[in-house]
Amino acid sequence: MTKDESAGMQGGLGRSHGRALKSIGERAAVAEVLNRLAARAGADSAPVIVGPGDDAAALSLPPGEALIVTIDSLVESVHFERAWTTPSDLGFKLMQSAASDVGAMGGRPLAAVVAVSAPPELLESELLAMTGGMLESAERHRFLVLGGDTASSPHLVLTATVLGAAAPAALRRRSGAHPGDRILVTGELGDAVAGLHVLRALSALEVTPGHPTHAWLRTASPLADLERRLATRHLAPRADSPEALAYGAAVRRFLRPMPPIEAGPIAAAAGASAMIDISDGLASELALIAEASGVGLVLEESAVPIGAGARRLALERGEDPLALALSGGEDYELLMTAPAERVHDLTAALAESGVRVTMIGEIVRHEFGRHVHAPGRPPRPLTVGGFEHFRRE
Repeated sequence: MTKDESAGMQGGLGRSHGRALKSIGERAAVAEVLNRLAARAGADSAPVIVGPGDDAAALSLPPGEALIVTIDSLVESVHFERAWTTPSDLGFKLMQSAASDVGAMGGRPLAAVVAVSAPPELLESELLAMTGGMLESAERHRFLVLGGDTASSPHLVLTATVLGAAAPAALRRRSGAHPGDRILVTGELGDAVAGLHVLRALSALEVTPGHPTHAWLRTASPLADLERRLATRHLAPRADSPEALAYGAAVRRFLRPMPPIEAGPIAAAAGASAMIDISDGLASELALIAEASGVGLVLEESAVPIGAGARRLALERGEDPLALALSGGEDYELLMTAPAERVHDLTAALAESGVRVTMIGEIVRHEFGRHVHAPGRPPRPLTVGGFEHFRRE
C-alpha cells in the first residue's frame, strides 16, 4: 500500500470525529459534499453542461456515441460489515464495481451520481471520507461524480449510477458469443472471496474492533499493517511469509477492487464478441453468456487462473481452489469470448496496456451443453453456484 493510498483511506477522518448527521441535518451535510464534488467538476470538464448543485446534472454526449447507463449498490450487512469497513474503502469500492460494468460493455465511464441512505448517527466526517473514496476511483478512471441524493435509513446503503459512452459499433453484449469462439479472462480469480474469508477470521480475532462507538464505520483501515496482524493472529506464520503476502493481497482485492475498466474498449476494438464483468463468480457469468447467446461451452479446468490467496485458503481447508474461482464473486475481472483468429491480437492489445489475459475454454453449440474438462477425468456439467440475492441456501 502506498502512502497516497493510506492517506486516501483515512480522508476526512484525520480531524476531529465531527458531528453526527442528526445534529446538522441533510442540507449542511450535503453542502460540504457538493463543494468537494464541484471542485473536481470545474470548467475544464468538457462533458459537463450543468455540474453538482442543481436539481440534476447535464452532460454533453460525445458526437456519434451511445449512452451507457448502469447502477450498483452496497448494502450494510449484505455487501459489507461495519467491523471491517472504512468510509473511504466503501466509497472507492462502490465506484469501482459500478464503473466495471461500463467497461464490460466496451465503453468508458463519463460521470456518476450517488444515492446515500445513511443512519442519522453517521458522522459528517464519515460522509466526507466516503466522498473522498468515490472521487479517488473517479480520478483513477477519469470520470466525474456529479451529485446525487441523501436519505435517512436505519442501515447504510450506497447506490451509484454510472453513465458511460461508446460508439454503437463498439458496444459488446452477453449475446455475442458464437460456436468456435474462445473464452478468455483477465487477471486471476477467487482472491476476493478468499479475502472475505480471511477478513472475517481476522475480525473475529481482533480484541479491539476497528470502529469506536461514536463512529458508524471502522476508522482504522483493516489494510494498515495487515500482514503483521495476520501473523500475530496466527493466520500466517510470519509477516513476510508467502501465506501472509497472499492473504494480504486477497484482502486488498476484496476491500479495494481494481477492475480492468479500460480493458473493455480495448478488447472490443481487438475483436471480442461478448463481454461481462465477473461480479458473481466465473460459473455464473459463463452461464449468463451461454444463455444470452444460445450456446454451450467447454471450460478447461487447468487453464483457469486462480489467485495465490484463493489457493492458500483452499489448501488450508482441504478444498478445491477452482470452487472459489467458479462461485466466489467480486473479482471484477473481464470475461470475454472472441473468434479464434482474433485471440492473438486481443491478448497482445491488452498486454500492451498491462492486462494479463488467459484462454480458459471454447464456445460450442447449444446442444453440447456446458461442461468442465479436466485432464484424466470425464467431462462434468458446469454447476452455477455463488451468492444470489433473495435466495436462501
